[in-house]
Amino acid sequence: GTLVTLAALVVFTKLGPRIAAAWQLGRVAKGIMVGTVTTLGTWAVTLPVGAVALRWGRRYQLEKQDYVTWVLAQWPSLVSQVVGLTIALTILLLLAGRFGKRWWLVAAPLFTVLGAVLVLALPYVESIGTRQPHQTAVYERIRQLAREEGVGSTPIRIETMSDETRSANAYTTGIGPSARVFIWDTFFDGRFTNREIELVAAHEFGH
Repeated sequence: GTLVTLAALVVFTKLGPRIAAAWQLGRVAKGIMVGTVTTLGTWAVTLPVGAVALRWGRRYQLEKQDYVTWVLAQWPSLVSQVVGLTIALTILLLLAGRFGKRWWLVAAPLFTVLGAVLVLALPYVESIGTRQPHQTAVYERIRQLAREEGVGSTPIRIETMSDETRSANAYTTGIGPSARVFIWDTFFDGRFTNREIELVAAHEFGH
């Protein structure tokens, strides 16, 4: 998948001037169109790789989604990528037009601040649709581990994934007050011991 993505980016780099010339638009609008076409094209050529991964997951009874549902589930991510890219390219191209070759002196701190804001804010959005863990013995042990690691105030959210997959996963996101640990509900379907779940939680607290 990574190799296919890199190859697609190389091709679109070569095609960039032709794509821009095909649109009778201003400089900023042309840049946005090149970025949009590149994003959509890269997504399209890597889609078969994801389909193969889904096929293997279904073969080994890890994935529950059918192919149509899986394809439809890609759209929110794709739309968010295009919207985010459009905003970023608009800002960058306006800065390039205003500051010329020194555009990066303004863009670097600006996007550093924007990135920090996103890292701070996105975990609150990602928490929508998740739930707090039930008050069980394993949860109390996890809270104890958090205190031992010096991150006792870090929230834990349970993310419902069991309707899509049997795979188990967990991740940490956020910074400062928004930092939190997400654990997939597939960890609690009886396949994993309490000690295994505690190990995963401790690893995430380490992040």
